Amino acid sequence: MTRKEAAEKVRAMLSSGSAKRDVFSELSHQGVSECALAWWIASWADPERCQRNRRHIRMLMGITVVLLLLGIGAALLPHGFVSQGMGPVSLFAMGAPVLFALFFLWGFATNRALAYNVCIVLLVVMLTVFAVGCMVTPDDRTLVVLCLKFTVGLALVFYVWFVRGQLFPDFRILVPGRVDGQYVFVERWR
Repeated sequence: MTRKEAAEKVRAMLSSGSAKRDVFSELSHQGVSECALAWWIASWADPERCQRNRRHIRMLMGITVVLLLLGIGAALLPHGFVSQGMGPVSLFAMGAPVLFALFFLWGFATNRALAYNVCIVLLVVMLTVFAVGCMVTPDDRTLVVLCLKFTVGLALVFYVWFVRGQLFPDFRILVPGRVDGQYVFVERWR
């Protein structure tokens, strides 16, 4: 069985109401790695969970739009990237975050586990940059701004992690959970 066929079969079986552990045991050892199979099962968004957490999903999408607009506004300010005449560098500096924000909006709207995982990783990377900036900044005003950014970023990491945990409870850190070498899946809504 090819990877594409296996992924489609996982979606079809889970959509029809099959238990996750039954899907895993039925499709394992059929030419697809257990890791890939566990990822597809863990990243399946249960419609009931999505419905119960739609408020959180919309909140994340709203936060993403606000951050996108703030970033574009900062780039267009008189002392921003665009006004300094940096040319292609400024377009990339403004374009890359816009593309990431659009990816997150799409992922949050369509309930993709990968979007939540990438968001968590990028936020953690940003937190380390802010933390280093807080340690080496001599100016008090800049230090306050960096500490504020760090605090908001930390809160955002925890919130994205919380929403991802509500929608995709089978993930541990960034991969499906294992206990004693065996993949474990949450079957019912908590």
